[in-house]
Amino acid sequence: MGELAPLVVRQRSASPALWAATLGPLVAAVTVFSLLTWQTLRGEALTQLEAAGLVETVAPPQALASAGTADVAQENRPEPPRAEVAAPDSPDEPGQPPSSGATPAPFVPVRVPETPAPAPTLEPTPVVTPGPFPPAATTPPTQILIPAIQVDAPVVSVGFYYVREGPYLVRYYEVAEYAAGWHEDSALPGAPGNTVIAGHNNVKGEVFRDLYKLEPGDMVYLNADGRWYPYRVVQKLLLREVGVPPEQQFENARWIAPTNDVRLTLVSCWPYETNTHRVIVVAVPDGTQ
Repeated sequence: MGELAPLVVRQRSASPALWAATLGPLVAAVTVFSLLTWQTLRGEALTQLEAAGLVETVAPPQALASAGTADVAQENRPEPPRAEVAAPDSPDEPGQPPSSGATPAPFVPVRVPETPAPAPTLEPTPVVTPGPFPPAATTPPTQILIPAIQVDAPVVSVGFYYVREGPYLVRYYEVAEYAAGWHEDSALPGAPGNTVIAGHNNVKGEVFRDLYKLEPGDMVYLNADGRWYPYRVVQKLLLREVGVPPEQQFENARWIAPTNDVRLTLVSCWPYETNTHRVIVVAVPDGTQ
């Protein structure tokens, strides 16, 4: 008995394989026949329904989604504004950078957020009654209005600090958050000299987001001592700041240096996504040349 047991086990284990070898082809044939019959009947039914106008063949959603992607992306791609950069000729005129022995003062770099913040919601711009240009202010400005680009923002005083960069002692200005910043070492509104106001364009309030859109003839109003000081834009420049030698950056900084005339200089960055340039807007008291 001990010798026969293994033989019995082998015979039983081989029995399912024998059945599979015998019935496998028959089962496969029946399955294929059933599938072909189903496909034939389904095709005939769809043909009859289409002929009767009861069904309509539609492309897969994936094909429809991919078909218009490139066109939509191309239509919605914003194009940066174009502006000509004027080269300064003679200093100390409203349309030219000031010539001064003061230490050149480059601007504080601005970091671009990974996701640009949405444009701020502005209240209706107050109506400013035209009038003669007031005498020089005795206190810093507290508010700025630029109707052409719907700016109505508070103005705060900002200071500066020095950083040693190689052979240069570079002056950096602070930048106000959620407000425009008046350089505390610049002129008061209406006083002889250069009144300098800077602001962010794509972070922390974006008060000067659209500064690059200003054109000669647009009005800018500063409030100081409870009076409005009207200025008229006479020049706009877009100056390359990133990827240029320090000498070019110092030349750009001449636009915020002291002057002998009465002027207002607005400063920000451009474009919104990369901040490779400085926007310089020069304005003079309204009614003057």
